[in-house]
Amino acid sequence: MAKGLNARQRRFVKEFMANGGNATQAAISSGYSSRSAYSQADRLMRNDEVLSELEEHRQELEKGLDMTIEKRLRYLKSVADKGLEPIVVGDTVRPPNLSAVVSAVAEMNRMLGTGRDEQEATPMTVVFNVRDPVVVPEGG
Repeated sequence: MAKGLNARQRRFVKEFMANGGNATQAAISSGYSSRSAYSQADRLMRNDEVLSELEEHRQELEKGLDMTIEKRLRYLKSVADKGLEPIVVGDTVRPPNLSAVVSAVAEMNRMLGTGRDEQEATPMTVVFNVRDPVVVPEGG
């Protein structure tokens, strides 16, 4: 544990870890004014001792869950790969689960810090009809 943190900063770290990483909410839960919570959270997230404590907590959680970043990335890759395959239930074939693929790839990008600076990408809308199942005739 970082020895230089005061009680409110330690509480901020615990609240941040407990709420899934919302720094502003963690600041409010730690006793900072809701009016200044955003700026206090920003300041705390730039504090080396707070960042060190957060990393220490994250590593403890990883040990307890036995879920390293590498394992999470492998799992997300398998979700993305499986999402590209049609879903077969009996004689009914459903199209691939492309929303699972997009979500898995977006999470991998977030974890790796990629995809933020891709200013040259052309925005586009893709629409898939996933409601109508395809029935495979017998024998083929």
